[in-house]
Amino acid sequence: MEPSVRNLWNKSLENLEVCRLARGEGHFNAAASRYYYAMRMAVHALFKKKGIEGEWKTASGGYRVEEWKHRRMIDVAGERFSQVLPGIARFLGTTRELRERADYEPLPIGEHQLQPFIRMSKRIFRGIFDEIRRS
Repeated sequence: MEPSVRNLWNKSLENLEVCRLARGEGHFNAAASRYYYAMRMAVHALFKKKGIEGEWKTASGGYRVEEWKHRRMIDVAGERFSQVLPGIARFLGTTRELRERADYEPLPIGEHQLQPFIRMSKRIFRGIFDEIRRS
C-alpha cells in the first residue's frame, strides 16, 4: 500500500478507535463526529488508491493540499463505486448528516442513533479495504 493511502487508512482507523472510546464513555456526539471522519478518510484512501484527486489549493503555510468538499466526495463515491460498494454514497451522506446534527444542533445524539451506522459500517469498511487491496 502506498504511503499516502496507508496514512489515510490509518487516520480512518484512528478515528474509528476514538469513536469507540467516546461511545464507551457515553460521548455520543463526539462519537458521531469521529465516525463520519473515519468514513471520510477511508473513502479518501480509496480515491487516492484509484488516482481520483480532489481540488488542490495552497494552504496558509505555502504548501499544496488536496481538498475534498463533503458533497463532492459523496457524489464521486456514488458515481465511481456504487457497483462494487452498493449504498456507499447514501451511507456517507447519512453519516455526514448525523455528524452535522451532533456538531451543530442543540439536541444531543443518542446511542440508538449511532447503532445503525455501526452495524452497516463493517460491510462498508470491509468493502473499501478489499477494493484498495485489489488495486
